[in-house]
Amino acid sequence: MAIEPGKKVGHFRILSKIGEGGMGVVYRARDENLRRDVALKVLPAELMGKEERRVRFLREARAAASVSHKNIATVHEVDEAAGVIFIAMELVEGRTLRSLLREKKPLPIPDTLAYATGIAEGLARAHQARVIHRDLKPENIIIGSDRQPKILDFGLAKVFEERDGTPWANLSQAETATQEMTREGKILGTPAYMSPEQARGEPVDLRSDIFSFGTTLYEMVTGKTPFKGKTPIDTLSSIIRDQPEPPTRLNPAAPPGLVRVMERCLEKKPEKRYQDTQDLVLDLRGLAGEAHPVGLFARIPLRSVSKGWKLGLAGLAIALIALVAATGPIKSLFQPAIRSVAVLPLKNDSPDPESSDYLAAAIGQDLSTKLTMLSDIRVTPWVTARRFSVESQTLSEIARQLNVTALAVGSFRMIGDQVRVSMSLVDASSGFQLWADEFQAPFSGFLELESEIAVKAARSLLGKLSGVERQDLARVQTHSADAYDHYLKGASLLQLVDRDANEKALAFFERALEIDPDLARAHVGRGAVFTERYFRAWGGQDMLELAEESFDRAIFLDPALTSAYGGLIHVYWMRDVDVGGLRDHNPKINQVLKVAREVAGLEVQDIPALQA
Repeated sequence: MAIEPGKKVGHFRILSKIGEGGMGVVYRARDENLRRDVALKVLPAELMGKEERRVRFLREARAAASVSHKNIATVHEVDEAAGVIFIAMELVEGRTLRSLLREKKPLPIPDTLAYATGIAEGLARAHQARVIHRDLKPENIIIGSDRQPKILDFGLAKVFEERDGTPWANLSQAETATQEMTREGKILGTPAYMSPEQARGEPVDLRSDIFSFGTTLYEMVTGKTPFKGKTPIDTLSSIIRDQPEPPTRLNPAAPPGLVRVMERCLEKKPEKRYQDTQDLVLDLRGLAGEAHPVGLFARIPLRSVSKGWKLGLAGLAIALIALVAATGPIKSLFQPAIRSVAVLPLKNDSPDPESSDYLAAAIGQDLSTKLTMLSDIRVTPWVTARRFSVESQTLSEIARQLNVTALAVGSFRMIGDQVRVSMSLVDASSGFQLWADEFQAPFSGFLELESEIAVKAARSLLGKLSGVERQDLARVQTHSADAYDHYLKGASLLQLVDRDANEKALAFFERALEIDPDLARAHVGRGAVFTERYFRAWGGQDMLELAEESFDRAIFLDPALTSAYGGLIHVYWMRDVDVGGLRDHNPKINQVLKVAREVAGLEVQDIPALQA
């Protein structure tokens, strides 16, 4: 029964009806306690007829409400009042994905990739919290005014249980709500977007959401659902039995990589789909580069072009080949010159992020430091860039504040002994992705992984590297993963500016040096510990002497390690010593000054002897 405008449900006053579906009626309502408008979903009484089901639903809905992510509509409250069960949600101003598909289908590939990546990121966050949606479809996705997708309606969501240490175990062996509702002649969920196991009334896990996501993605790319029938039962039968029509037959512009993602999501057997939603996210992020106009241009089907244009395109292709041979990679013909860049902290998507945050930070800091070796590129100091997050600001806002033309962004994921990193370079003015790549290695190859990322990122900035530049970027500090791990843990603690953390950092650095006495970066870390102790008045002049000794040792071991010179500059500055002689030690003084700014916050005017 509809609720008239002006009536109250709990402390919410109904303003107007927004819509209605199988799981209830949605109203625009006013929260009179917090004085804000919300979307209020009132659930049908017949769905909650049994007390056991009502209690279970409230428990599961409240658990789902604890999931917070920019691509999930926030659930403010789940409660009941006067026999009415309701969910108060964030009121998202925008249009449903269904509305966009009615207006224009298929969607443009760049829009599809952007929306799909956001939806997958929201799902990944929910799955990380052990919550599955079970009714993902275009009607439950709103594209906001900021073009960010938000997943709505976790009304069918259920918290899944972990068994035997794996998040992929089925739901409780008790009868699922799907089975109960099917037995009563009702299908819980939307037939066209169900997974095969859901259509059969079997227990489901988060791989069922991945199938529904694949169905939604297929519709965005082709304009049609992959499975259909004259009746809901026919549709369910098609989902279980049939293979979808090849996407490229319906949309020749569909990128091959995106087609592979769809095919994997739509596998009939759950074990053949993505086994972790975060892997799906990483694949979509990697594909985002194909949305660049150059990538789309390369996929124009010649059969759809007139003969004259075919000749023109062929001539252009020959010209481009000649230019590539003469000048380098094709991207340099299209992308703007990058003269400044900032490396942002990598998003840690690991199952246990707290235990690996220091590794994610290390990759960003290492890349930032190594890029300072490129004489033609201005790099924002890591100590400044690390304060920014794509979770709280747009890339264009961050780039404007940092005064850079490009941003390096990425994600980090560690499962067991395996490290996986996704990196991309984004043009701040256009938002185009100029480069993207994925890297994977066991932890024992972490140092080589950092070097590979630095080389490829630098090549994407400059087009090509000299032999010396490549050698500097690829230099590995130690061949002991254990020593480097201790160094990274110490470096992470040193950022906390806390006396206890300082003590622990020193212990990690010294343990690293016990394992590998020639690890120059650990000597730099040790020097930084002593420098901070003097600066914070935790020690006397002897701290500066110990710091100088450590930085000198690092320079002896690695004369190209600019962070050691930066630390030494800091020590000399605090001791009021002339540092002009450092020019004789390191001809790359401009790079040294960049690191000096990063390590010590010094500007050129602070060090008269270094002013050119």
